[in-house]
Amino acid sequence: MIEREALIGRIVDHPHIVQSYPPFMTRTDLFLVQKAYGGGELYEALESYSRSAAVGRGGASGEGPLGLPVTIVKRLARELAEALQYLHEKCGVAHRNIKLENIALDDENSVRLGGLGMCAVLPTSRATPAVRDGDAMNGTGADDSELHLCCGSKHYVAPEIVQGVGYDGASVDVWAAGVVLFALLTGSFPFDSETSEEEIFHRIKNADKFLEENPLFQSMDDPQAKDLLRNMLRGNAKARFSLSEVLEHPYLKNVK
Repeated sequence: MIEREALIGRIVDHPHIVQSYPPFMTRTDLFLVQKAYGGGELYEALESYSRSAAVGRGGASGEGPLGLPVTIVKRLARELAEALQYLHEKCGVAHRNIKLENIALDDENSVRLGGLGMCAVLPTSRATPAVRDGDAMNGTGADDSELHLCCGSKHYVAPEIVQGVGYDGASVDVWAAGVVLFALLTGSFPFDSETSEEEIFHRIKNADKFLEENPLFQSMDDPQAKDLLRNMLRGNAKARFSLSEVLEHPYLKNVK
């Protein structure tokens, strides 16, 4: 995984992806060198803001969502989508490990997507020869029509990964970006459960039903936000939005 992140880091060059420098090796270890960003992790920023908002309500978290301000959410969501579109269309790879902890904020509080160690070549992609060769060595070459490795964190995995079937890497990235968008808006995950991990996966496998039943989703007063989330979090991967559709959606289209 470290080798793959080093490989991808040498190739990518995008304002919303973590900047990498040439790695170095000792006799026993390979070290990645990446730029440090002053804004920290997006997860920490969201957690801090949500905690402050709850304190401002006297600890009454049930009075509504504890997400970031909508104008900030829209900008961050668009920047994440642009970073993913670059990975998919220019580099020919899917990220496959999108989560708040893998998104840094730079000094201007803009997205810097990291955690590239689970990237995989997209089938029939225009990946650079270096990426194709690197993935072939890791057993995930571009000849297959689908990806099969189960990866990602539990709150962010798409239904098809939970079901253990082959999947389209671009589509699972859209799903995970939808989870990030929901979390930024509400301070919570869309399919979270206090009972068990199995219940989380059950809800993910029945995403359309449980999204509509989520009280935080129901309480959203912006129909465009709800429409975008519905289409990014479709249980049927073939019905899910592409990144182009995400970026062209009215909720994000004119965001600067």
